[in-house]
Formats: sequence, structure tokens, C-alpha cells
Amino acid sequence: RRRLTGGNCVPGTCPVSDITCQASERMTFHWQPESLAQAQLASQHETDGKLEAAIQCYRKAVEMDSNNPAALNTLAWMLATTGKPDLRQGQEAVELATRAVELTGARLPTFLETLAAANAAAGHFSDAREAANVADTMGRLTNQKKQVIPNAGPLARDFPGPAVAATNAPWPQ
Repeated sequence: RRRLTGGNCVPGTCPVSDITCQASERMTFHWQPESLAQAQLASQHETDGKLEAAIQCYRKAVEMDSNNPAALNTLAWMLATTGKPDLRQGQEAVELATRAVELTGARLPTFLETLAAANAAAGHFSDAREAANVADTMGRLTNQKKQVIPNAGPLARDFPGPAVAATNAPWPQ
């Protein structure tokens, strides 16, 4: 399952509207129509198992709307956690996730989880551990529940260790 809330939502499945993603009780992202169309197409490609096409569409969505934290975070997540190692781009995922975290003022644990996964994918394990710990602490303090990590198997297999384990740890209810 893919994360659909916490800012990593896919247009068309968002709880607010087709062009708005509600990341938490406090933050909402608006999609530009062109970027929305690319993200919806990417989501369909991803559902169909066409990961390379999905990544290309998410890239176009980010190119069209480079200040959309949800678009940046979604592409970063996919590049960091895709089940196909040849499509994984850890360093690019770090750059995208860092930008998404910056644009949201580092207030969304889910985005920090993406940054942790991206750092793990890039081999920056101490940074991954730090981001995962901050996400965990922030989630506990703000009562934002942990989201489902879609491809934890490949990520955990390829990047074993506390950073990835921390991104899979359940949060207290």
C-alpha cells in the first residue's frame, strides 16, 4: 500500500479535492492543473506496474510545479524505495526530499520519513537515522500517526539497519 496522507498523497485520491492534498490537520497543498494531470498519470502507471513511466511522469509534475512539497515528496519516495534497484536514485531522492522538508518547515513527519528513506538509499546512514528519529519524535509530539511504507521489503533488504527499521516502527496510538 502506498501512503496517501501525510503529504504523500496522490491527486485524485486526496481527501480534500482533485487539486488539493491535505497533508495533516494543519497543512494543505494545491496542485497546478498541469502538474496534477502528470501526477495522476504517474499514479496510474505505478498502479499498472510501469514504474519507469511513473517516475518520468512524477518528474514532469515536479518540473511543472517545483514548489509543490507533495509532488517533490512523492517523487523522492518513489526514487528512494522503488522495488527495482536499477530505477532507484538515492542522491536525487535526498535532494527532492530535502526540498519538500524545507518547503514545509520540517513540520511533517511523513516528509521526514521520506528523507530518512532517501538518505538510506543514498548510503547516508547516519543522516537517515537522524531524519527517522526526528520524524518519530515529531510524530509522537504532534500525534501524527505513522504512515504505511509501500516497499519496505526491498529497502530493508538493500539497506538494512536502524534507519530503515526506524521508518518501519509502529507509532503508539
